[in-house]
Amino acid sequence: MTKQLIFSESFVNFLHEIATESKVARLIISCRNARSDGFTFLYKLVLKLDEVNYITYRNNGLLSYMPAGREQEYNDDNTWKRDGRQEGRPAKIMRKIFTDNALKCLKDSDFEIFNNKYKSKYSTGNMHFTVEPNEKIPHVYCMKRKDGGSSLNGSCMNDDGDYLDMYRKCENLEIIALITEDGLLAGRCLLWSLDYEGETIKFADRIYVSDDHLYDAFLSYIEENKWWRKKYYKTYDYRMLFIKPNGDEISHKFIVNLNTDHEEYPYIDTFHFGGDGYITNKDSNIIYTYCDTAGGREGGLVWDEIDEIEIHPDNAVCIDRGVRRHQMTHIDNAVSVCGEYYYIHSDEIVCIGDEYYHIDDCVYSEYDSEYYLAKDCVHSTHHNSYILKSDAYEVAGEYYHEDVVTKL
Repeated sequence: MTKQLIFSESFVNFLHEIATESKVARLIISCRNARSDGFTFLYKLVLKLDEVNYITYRNNGLLSYMPAGREQEYNDDNTWKRDGRQEGRPAKIMRKIFTDNALKCLKDSDFEIFNNKYKSKYSTGNMHFTVEPNEKIPHVYCMKRKDGGSSLNGSCMNDDGDYLDMYRKCENLEIIALITEDGLLAGRCLLWSLDYEGETIKFADRIYVSDDHLYDAFLSYIEENKWWRKKYYKTYDYRMLFIKPNGDEISHKFIVNLNTDHEEYPYIDTFHFGGDGYITNKDSNIIYTYCDTAGGREGGLVWDEIDEIEIHPDNAVCIDRGVRRHQMTHIDNAVSVCGEYYYIHSDEIVCIGDEYYHIDDCVYSEYDSEYYLAKDCVHSTHHNSYILKSDAYEVAGEYYHEDVVTKL
């Protein structure tokens, strides 16, 4: 019998995502950390496992758990079997894992916040997923759509089924569709069959949804089916970065062999480049780019829009982000960040050491007037600045730079 509460990895990730806004999530995380550090008495003061265990999400907005007194059985792939599992409302199940003393420190509003965060992430109501073959892709793009302010209703390819002949005739392509109970399209995502190291894998491309919380429904569906996906699934950017079914991140160039001789073409998010008979996610040694929302494609000799000269396609790259975005230029005018190109003088990138990083992944340290990777830093209230973890000491929950600690 297990002596601790077990949560699925995806559910733990969810707790970390909402920790800044949810006291319930913060308390669970703190107890897990305390137990890992050997302070099991603190863990036992707050959490209990005499009612529920093996907790994970469900897309219907409920929590799935194993009742106390029953052992969780595993499938061959080490996933949890559903035999004997039950479901319940998130706030109600969360109350069952806290001791009476811990519940005295939590308010009803704390559980309400957790409940709302959970439902906004995992509830799809009466919607259902379907995977349609390549012949049906134009139909899905032309379906009536659910109202909403997210990416689906703003897609440039909506209702442009006439441009999708290349998709319709591609035998290694399907489309994932999320359908409401009224038959409206709430989300879509191309599903490619690709060759990776001699094996065929399925890759879920950029995700389009009517409402933001449905992104997580897609991610859960993709995870359940053990498909690859884009790391940055909300954008056409970072075409080289993928997440494997086991959660590993990988940068990889794929080539899709297909008929590219058509009268009109779609705007292609990930496999944005290509030549005769193939498309790819890497902009080297390419002839065409699929970046025309009016059914065309660009190709031939490349005009360097920065130096204003013609250059060979082998030396040309497309600036993907920041200043000069969408402009073709010589590789010497660009730097690669996470597989995507920025103009070398863009204010959206930062050079740390000999490497460039996106500014959103960095923080500026007022303490020593330098940029650092955010993952390498902690914020110090004492210094009112970010400081490197390697330079920081934690004292009573506060971080101090080692220079200050040394002087004390």
